[in-house]
Amino acid sequence: MSEQSRAGSGRHAALQRGVLAILMAALLASGSGPASSAVAQIDVATLLSQPTVRVPAMLDPSEVARQNVALHRENGGSTVSLYFGNLAGQRLYVVDVFPERERTVPGAEVSQALLEQFVADNRDLLADPRNTVGTYYDEETGNTAVNVSSVLPDRELALALARQHNQQFVFDLGAMTSIPVGGTGQHPADLPPLPQRLPTLVVEGS
Repeated sequence: MSEQSRAGSGRHAALQRGVLAILMAALLASGSGPASSAVAQIDVATLLSQPTVRVPAMLDPSEVARQNVALHRENGGSTVSLYFGNLAGQRLYVVDVFPERERTVPGAEVSQALLEQFVADNRDLLADPRNTVGTYYDEETGNTAVNVSSVLPDRELALALARQHNQQFVFDLGAMTSIPVGGTGQHPADLPPLPQRLPTLVVEGS
């Protein structure tokens, strides 16, 4: 993904509203439609709560992109893990801590090729099983955002990170509700280095 800065507090507020709407749509649609088979079949929250996380082999980037495209086309958004596939309905809390990795695409569609390239460009972050490929269509701007979204099983940690990043809310994928945080949506300029934005996690491959 190309490195980009977000342009102004209005856009950040729109982003927060768009994420809420799309995550709700994705959760509602998680049990139907051609992409439903991509829904993660394990309890990802329990797995990510372990002191040492053993993950399965990564999905092929083309499969991750395929799932994103299908879910985005159905719902206007998607949250797909390189390890677990579609995470709609999991007991996880979504936060946005990598704003400079977001890519904005004009229109409501996002292509397979673009998403495959996004995975390649962000492999460093997506190797962490808490990070996912997220998409959503923002009706206010007429653009589609592609970003690295983080999903956490710990509600209090998600809230703390959201406050640190001045977010308006976090989204509870399991309860299909937003949790107000009180921020403006404008990300602070003095963000810590990328490797320091999430707590250290010990990961073992399958």
